[in-house]
Amino acid sequence: MILLPHPAYAQEFYNWKVDVELQENGDGLVKNTWITKETKGTEKYLPIENLGDSKILNFKVSDNGTPLEPINNWDSDRSREEKAGKSGILKTNNGLELVFGVGEYGDHKYEFEYTVTNMVKALENGQSLYWRFINDKLSTPPEEIEITVKGFKPFTKDDVNMWSFGYPGEVVLDESTGEIKARSSESLKSSHFATLLLQFPENYFNTSSSLNKTQEELREQAFEGSDYGREEENSSTDRFFEIIGLLFIGLFVIAAPFAIIAGVRSYRSSAWMRKLTKEYKSREKMLEKEYFRELPYTGAFSNLSHILGYTSFFTKENIITAFLLKWIKEGAIEFKSSEKGSIIKREEVSMLFHKSPSLNTASEKEFYNLLMEAADGKNRLEEEDLKKYFKKNYVKYDNFFMHLEGHSVSALTEEGYLEEREDGGHYKYKMNVLTDSGQTLLDKNIMFKNYLEEYSLLNERDSYNVHLWEDYLIYAAIYGIAEEVYKEFETLEPGFQNDTVFYPYYIHHSYLYSSAIQSSYDSARSAGSGGSSSIGGGGGSFGGGSGGGTR
Repeated sequence: MILLPHPAYAQEFYNWKVDVELQENGDGLVKNTWITKETKGTEKYLPIENLGDSKILNFKVSDNGTPLEPINNWDSDRSREEKAGKSGILKTNNGLELVFGVGEYGDHKYEFEYTVTNMVKALENGQSLYWRFINDKLSTPPEEIEITVKGFKPFTKDDVNMWSFGYPGEVVLDESTGEIKARSSESLKSSHFATLLLQFPENYFNTSSSLNKTQEELREQAFEGSDYGREEENSSTDRFFEIIGLLFIGLFVIAAPFAIIAGVRSYRSSAWMRKLTKEYKSREKMLEKEYFRELPYTGAFSNLSHILGYTSFFTKENIITAFLLKWIKEGAIEFKSSEKGSIIKREEVSMLFHKSPSLNTASEKEFYNLLMEAADGKNRLEEEDLKKYFKKNYVKYDNFFMHLEGHSVSALTEEGYLEEREDGGHYKYKMNVLTDSGQTLLDKNIMFKNYLEEYSLLNERDSYNVHLWEDYLIYAAIYGIAEEVYKEFETLEPGFQNDTVFYPYYIHHSYLYSSAIQSSYDSARSAGSGGSSSIGGGGGSFGGGSGGGTR
């Protein structure tokens, strides 16, 4: 049956918005808003499982502003016409399902709300909310999600630590409203979900529900499989959910072929992307003895960030270091050390701002403005001030890299290195992939890195050009090898250090500053200050479950 052509259903799930209002007694008033386009099915449903000592009370629904009639003994076998305008609750082995009629096919704004008792738990050394608000394996994953949590009084950064799991996006504290806001940065896949872990001081809520755990033990449970507290960005948990999703498809393929179209599309698109990424990454091994002897790209180097993301050597710190070296070359900044301390002497390094650099891209300008904010109107930025700024402004750092990726994709697409392709037969999906010239550009960067690493052995220059070597050093920074390449240049040309604007000291401290920024961000994120969500982790939470949507 799955090999036969199927009708194309334009079932859409545009937005899932969750508003949570935590009461002083630890209960949560939860309102869900689904913006959808209905073309099939008879009922909408949301499983809520692993309730513990919580109960779901006061369930009510409206459809396009019209309240639905609550009924007992909901029967899922009834027709769409019989279910229209009605809602109910189904008990399941693991919890319950909130259910209501689809109504007429077309555009809908479903709003349903309920109370969750004992949503906040008292722990041995504090309090916590650990709840899955968005399920995985939805019949149609939403294009965007938003979760807002507000308390009986506005939250402050001293009141709450926060982490989010299961989706691409972020969680932040809006200090202007005292609300916690989580939102997605791209359309969700079938394997995605949304779980929040919030932790509060002791006695913040008057909750009567408790867990025999400390806050640290609950965090350790939630962090398992996540990227909190470590630098790896690709969790195996995402792969786990995709495999389970495929098994789910296999089990239900005969019984419900139409219902799995979205799941097949999501799985196949991610599988295709994994295949392409593996293919791109294999180029490093294939080209390890190949060399390219010129600068690989004539545009702004920050445009390369998307393509270089397919390599093993590109990191966030690399692009920051490259920006700093570019500005040093232009005479816009420099690093200067001074001796501090009257008894115990220590070296302190500052970044000095002399003039505005040439800001060739919106991304470069955005990062320069972040440093100017960190300097707070002064022409000197100390490393400790830098760390404090990025630990506090971790969301701005997140946004910078999100914008950097977007600008890179746009520039590379415009220049013909990327294109959007459609594949999938009856299960269409679109992805941005490298064109032939894009793969050539990737190869050139890999081979140019090889060339720089072997420069002292392979150098075939006719004449010494200090300015060209300085450009080479900026690319070496992008590849994470600037210090090694500098030593090669010194070996080949002993006068290089006297001719160049770069000193080993400058290169070393450019790396130190970029590492300080990243470590400050990582520290704030893992400590619960918010920031990007972890795709993996979030296991053992209360609420939520798997499945939901239309049937």
